[in-house]
Amino acid sequence: EGEETRGLLFNRDAWLKAAEEKRALQIGSTKFGSVNQIKSLVKEIAEKDGVLAKASFFYGANASTVIPVLSPSIANPADYAEGTTNVAVDTQAQLKTTEITPNAYVAVLPITAEALKLGIVDLEAELPDVFGRAFAKVMHSGMVTGAGTSKKMTGLFTAAADSTSGATVTELAASQTAIKLSDLATLALTVSALDEEYEIVMNPTVYGSMLADSTAGEDVKIYKESLIRDKTIEGVKVTLDAKAPTSTSAGAILCVAAPLSRYAVGIAGEIDIEAIKKVGDTNTYFQATMFFGGAPECGADLYAIAVAD
Repeated sequence: EGEETRGLLFNRDAWLKAAEEKRALQIGSTKFGSVNQIKSLVKEIAEKDGVLAKASFFYGANASTVIPVLSPSIANPADYAEGTTNVAVDTQAQLKTTEITPNAYVAVLPITAEALKLGIVDLEAELPDVFGRAFAKVMHSGMVTGAGTSKKMTGLFTAAADSTSGATVTELAASQTAIKLSDLATLALTVSALDEEYEIVMNPTVYGSMLADSTAGEDVKIYKESLIRDKTIEGVKVTLDAKAPTSTSAGAILCVAAPLSRYAVGIAGEIDIEAIKKVGDTNTYFQATMFFGGAPECGADLYAIAVAD
């Protein structure tokens, strides 16, 4: 008849949680991974919903990734008579570069000898997925609020708050700390006219405060209905992200409108997973290393609503 199944019961959620918390994986616990190229891993992650799924990924074992950006763009061409010899030279367009320098990210996951040898589950076959999820979470946080210092990813909210980036920031009225629906509509109308698809990113808490807008008017009612039903306003998608900031202090950015496909993530090579043994220690330490960085391709692409200084 059927072969008897004995050994370790696999609880995927428990193992994922244990890996994220960097707790030792024991036989009384659950299962894990093998070595896969980061390209396939990140593409799998990118198929899922969220801001990271919309980013552009650049792969290669490079010390840095340099992206040329024409900003401001070339001026509108003018008309000239036949045989003209005095066509004006464009002085508006500037060719700039955005440089992404990968940073090393490392996670170490200990697994006991019993879990590796005595369990029915091939724990090592799960490691790429487990570590991939962990690295994806770091990428996600970096894309939204990364500090941009010491090779860290530059987040959308960080770039929008940086006045030297060229970001366009709209301030709320004095003493106003919550976005009004009319403010968001104005932002949406601004970016809807641009030739890239924009999304407005904000924290659910900021979104909840905005929906509390009690301003009277049929337009406010329609905006609320559109946001609640479709998460759109004036045709622009509103994305709620728990990693987005919630601060309402002076100068704080409450939401960012960005073409998410113009956020660049540079990944240097593959994810490396090494099995490390120590003398006198029965655990195997799986050390995963990944090199990546990220930044908006052009800070001038970003539009935001901020609390007044």
